[in-house]
Amino acid sequence: MRTADAATVDLLLAGPRGRTLCWEVVADAVPAARAAVRAAAADPAGTRHVVDALRSAGDVEPTPADVSRALDLAVAGARYWQPPDEQDAVLADPRVVAALEPVARAVLAAPSAAWWSQPCTTAAQVLTAYDDAAPARGEGVLDALDAWRARVVAEEREAGGRRRPTSGSWWSVPAFAGLTRTTRRLPDGTAPGFDLVEDGDGWDAVTAYAVDVPAGARVLELTGPEDVAALVADHPLEVTASRQRDWYEATGRSGRWLVPDHRAIADAYDGVHVTVLAWAAAAGRALPVGEGTATVLAGWDPDATYWYTDDVTICTPGRRWRRDDARWRRDVAR
Repeated sequence: MRTADAATVDLLLAGPRGRTLCWEVVADAVPAARAAVRAAAADPAGTRHVVDALRSAGDVEPTPADVSRALDLAVAGARYWQPPDEQDAVLADPRVVAALEPVARAVLAAPSAAWWSQPCTTAAQVLTAYDDAAPARGEGVLDALDAWRARVVAEEREAGGRRRPTSGSWWSVPAFAGLTRTTRRLPDGTAPGFDLVEDGDGWDAVTAYAVDVPAGARVLELTGPEDVAALVADHPLEVTASRQRDWYEATGRSGRWLVPDHRAIADAYDGVHVTVLAWAAAAGRALPVGEGTATVLAGWDPDATYWYTDDVTICTPGRRWRRDDARWRRDVAR
């Protein structure tokens, strides 16, 4: 069995999504755990009961199904347009974080988590289309990104002219730009992109397409919060007016906000990949960038690579999958 070093354990527990992941692995096995969290949310003095419940779990040996389910729930709970829920607030207590360390160590040692820190597997990428939608393929990427940046700038200008900030765009990805987005092919033929989608619709059918990534593609790896902040520092685009309300609600921070200028990134890289561990540590947090600015990793799904080139192409017919009893199975009819 693999063992995780202290730095990797700290990384998994650094953010609300990673803590939720670890919590979901153990909570159902300890009947008093969920009740203790509800009580602690109402009275912080009850946090000690959460710690006691976690310690009572003893050694945890999560199954692949446990790990997969916990990651699914952590992604499903990502909401960057409202305050953290009661569970997120309780799990952020340092005493609870310390009690979750053995769970995090067990999760990271599980074979099903072995790929969580791995870079983009360019030879085995899958583009996922949901329900009966056509695959979103990046064509004319630079023009599309020019249009995306123009929309962001216009939205920021319009939001800055309002007397009061309103809720609206909350993501930091190049949403609605039409870029190709892929995740790795897993050993069972599925891909993380089937389920691990923030603010997803809970679809029961997907079509998976293998893609051809050109040799020598320049992929920037985001492996932790520092990498996310550095990307924004190198390619900043201000979104304070359009993001302040939602991101203040989500993080409690008020100030200037930045997102990556994805058009500028396209001049330096062919793709940007976020590892699962980077997502777990960074998503939903106010990440300092510099000079009073910060960013939030929001809407960038774990293991997703966004491609900033037209040269990533579909190379096989789509394979249809359907969800059956919480498992994905090949649709033999198509």
